[in-house]
Amino acid sequence: MVACGTSYNSAIACRQILEELSELPVVLELASDFLDRQTPIFRDDVCIFVSQSGETADTLMALRYCKPRGALLIGVTNTVGSSICRESHCGIHINAGPEIGVASTKVCIT
Repeated sequence: MVACGTSYNSAIACRQILEELSELPVVLELASDFLDRQTPIFRDDVCIFVSQSGETADTLMALRYCKPRGALLIGVTNTVGSSICRESHCGIHINAGPEIGVASTKVCIT
């Protein structure tokens, strides 16, 4: 899982659930760290990108880093038609409505 900011905090909460359901280890990275480390990605990997807007620059760059490496790319966003939605292989729309406040809250609602 790759995310930034509040989306990263939400991903922390989801990590254990995904590990229990899948019985597989789940690695969670800040998008900026993921890119700096040039994390190895393989064809059998599933990469989940979490972004309320679907346009978070570091998260989008991480997705674009993974795409030519053949992994399955899943976008989790609140914005249908966002770059992360369009560029991932499949997506989950959290349908939390528009973000009105300065601080991100919608990513934690669902």
